[in-house]
Amino acid sequence: MALTAADKTLIAQIEAYLNAQKGLTANFLQVAADGATRTGKAWLQRPGKMRFAYDPPDPQLLVAGFGLLVYHDPALGQTTNIPLSATPLGILLAPHVNLESAGCMSPPSTASRAR
Repeated sequence: MALTAADKTLIAQIEAYLNAQKGLTANFLQVAADGATRTGKAWLQRPGKMRFAYDPPDPQLLVAGFGLLVYHDPALGQTTNIPLSATPLGILLAPHVNLESAGCMSPPSTASRAR
């Protein structure tokens, strides 16, 4: 199933909106599958920079910059580096958001629509 002209117009509008965004600051609420919640603050600066800091008592920190997403958990003494391009944030933080070239515009399969 191919994308319709209306689909393509909507995608272009979404890309234009995302490309116009240069930064944001927001409080967030994360809900786990078991219903547990955590809160924190997010900062985003396009292109390429992001920071999620969790409120106490959660010391975890996610930072994006220089092409990496870095996850730091001081309670475990672990830091994980992931190429930003290997995450969905890589699309949002790119200098130019292009959802089609990022592989986001595949029409849903018949099996996924049947669910």
